[in-house]
Amino acid sequence: ELAEETDLQADLVVRIVMLLLLMLSIFSWAIIFEKITRIKTLNKLANNFENTFWSGIKIEKFSPSLGAIVTGVDLSKKINNEQFSDIFQAFLDHQVLFFQEQSEIPPDLHIEFGKKFGELHSHPAAPTMEGYPEIFEIHAHKGSKIANGEFWHSDVSCDKQPPLGTMLQLHILPETGGDTMFSNMY
Repeated sequence: ELAEETDLQADLVVRIVMLLLLMLSIFSWAIIFEKITRIKTLNKLANNFENTFWSGIKIEKFSPSLGAIVTGVDLSKKINNEQFSDIFQAFLDHQVLFFQEQSEIPPDLHIEFGKKFGELHSHPAAPTMEGYPEIFEIHAHKGSKIANGEFWHSDVSCDKQPPLGTMLQLHILPETGGDTMFSNMY
């Protein structure tokens, strides 16, 4: 009888321990579920700001391997160091940046912005803007016999050390055509 009572007590202890473990497990899963739910909520909030920098600039990927659309900055006005830092990081991440919603950039600010990336390159055979030899000025219309870059090319790739990049500012766009294509060499 004593052995039977001991077996019942042992069985009861095992059941209580199992019940406690089950409760602990449920409680643990409830905590984990709550944490997952919080993380998902934070991720949703973060996705709304994922591509927005503290400077107010927003970067949206243009394609899987190359390019980003940049908004939230006006290049026709001086940009501060924080804005440039965000733009430069976007350039490193995406290689080609498309700045939308821009006014015409004055030549002096265009040059100043370009110099933030490094020394400017002067194209040896390019027509330049009067008073601004750093700016290669192209004028083409439907009657033009030659349009710069009408065939595939890489700007000044013949130089021993080609420039880091090219900054294009378009003022008059054709209704169709006139597209500039880019290639990722990485």
